[in-house]
Amino acid sequence: MVVTKRLNDRFFEEAKLGELTNPRNGLIVHSGGDCKDLDFFMVAQSVTQGTATPTRYQVILNESEEVIDKEYFFKLTYFQTFNYYNWAGPVRVPAVCQYAHKLAYLVGETYRKDSTHSNLTTNLHFL
Repeated sequence: MVVTKRLNDRFFEEAKLGELTNPRNGLIVHSGGDCKDLDFFMVAQSVTQGTATPTRYQVILNESEEVIDKEYFFKLTYFQTFNYYNWAGPVRVPAVCQYAHKLAYLVGETYRKDSTHSNLTTNLHFL
């Protein structure tokens, strides 16, 4: 699965006649198709300032023999945005993606410095 956060796409809801507002959290825009080639947008968080930017999800390889219901897959992805530690609401991407990004950033920042002792760079608990 590929998760893309940086998009120029925007989605709006029509609140009153001619008045556009940000969509409610949990909005999913899906063009159709089955779970073998699933491609959808999701706005997981509520936005109070500015415009809501969706996140794009693309299943590029699905080798499972079981057919997963699209609605179940959408709910699973949406509920994963609530699993970020010490955060009350949903985040923009599922928590596993946010943690992977955070870990990659910390590793890159830690090992780039010259002050890191060479004996500590082989230990994962150093981070």
